[in-house]
Amino acid sequence: MNTEYRRDLQHTWMILSEGSIPEKEAYPIRMLTENRIEGLLYCKTVELDGALRFYYDISAQHSLQTHLDMSAAGRLLLELLFTRLADTLKQLSEYLLDPDGLLLDPAYIYLNMEQTEIRFCWYPGKELRFTEQVRILGKALLPHLDQTDKAGIVMGYSFYQHCTADDVSMENLRMLLQQRSSQRETHRPVTKEELERSALLDSFFEDPEESENTVFKRLSSRIKGWFRRDTQTDASRTEDPDPAVLFPETPPSGRDIRPETVSGPIRPETGSGPEKVSPIPEAPASCSGLSETVVLRTETACTPGKIHRPCLKVQNGTEPEKTIWLTEEQYLVGKKEAGATLSFSSAAVSRLHALLRKQGDTYSVQDLNSRNMTRLNETILLPEQSLLLSDGDMIRFADVICLFCLE
Repeated sequence: MNTEYRRDLQHTWMILSEGSIPEKEAYPIRMLTENRIEGLLYCKTVELDGALRFYYDISAQHSLQTHLDMSAAGRLLLELLFTRLADTLKQLSEYLLDPDGLLLDPAYIYLNMEQTEIRFCWYPGKELRFTEQVRILGKALLPHLDQTDKAGIVMGYSFYQHCTADDVSMENLRMLLQQRSSQRETHRPVTKEELERSALLDSFFEDPEESENTVFKRLSSRIKGWFRRDTQTDASRTEDPDPAVLFPETPPSGRDIRPETVSGPIRPETGSGPEKVSPIPEAPASCSGLSETVVLRTETACTPGKIHRPCLKVQNGTEPEKTIWLTEEQYLVGKKEAGATLSFSSAAVSRLHALLRKQGDTYSVQDLNSRNMTRLNETILLPEQSLLLSDGDMIRFADVICLFCLE
């Protein structure tokens, strides 16, 4: 999938342009671009050099993949994801759109800042069937389940089991994605079909009060077979999967990732703080690839063989000058009240603005679709792009200027 990103004055766009695309006036494309279909990202089309390009509005949202990279998936997120997916399938049916067009790779699923809404990308040029897309989603969620959330583990593994079964069908998946409450709307006599559906749902939404030993004994007996089927390509291979992969000792962080974005001139995030701040130029036209790490230069001022301590030196702007020593695996840059681990008081800095992640002896920086953007040596970062830091790099979080040093 050819994926690019572009910022303009008010929006951030994800651009897709690959596959067998119907004519612009075809029914599916007209339905997609002329309607605001609930559960789908807003889309517009642009014709360039005879090729049709699809622009999806991802402003004030971040991808599910970004969330999973930094936070474990628990029961609440999974319930929201599965419920929204069921609602979206219903909407597609009403608009007579083929569910095979849904892209269920987490890189194309987007959450809003408050994590109360999830929107999906419907792309007419995708050739994989819906059942294959669901398998991609199930396999992507599996290693990111919150190991401290028993109900979430049961829900996530049950979904994986059902969506990777050989006899998986669209109808079964639709039933699995329905909320339990939908089965209790009336008090009329329950039919045999409803009893069968309820039993099927109960196998998916397991009782969270079930004893931990029962849950993990059952899961342990099944997961080995799932992983062996997915990972073993050699028929003669018989080794069991590494238990550390199935149940890691250190669970991922449970912190929510809630970035926001609207590009263009800097505007204060709240009513307090400075009213006059300098504008930031617009971003470059596009950036290809997902989660690409770019090395801006190869030279370094570090002395070979010496252990260097990374730090950020706040230079000027709205923050007092200070040195921040970097020792953790990752830092969320933003506002303290939003749970950021590296907070600034500037009104121009978003609640969750950027991510610093340790890579060897240095760090990388990734913008979290912030309102006033992140710049590295005057290069504006685009969504899903991570840049590797070198000694002496200047980072600008909105109007806060920092110098990255290895000392």
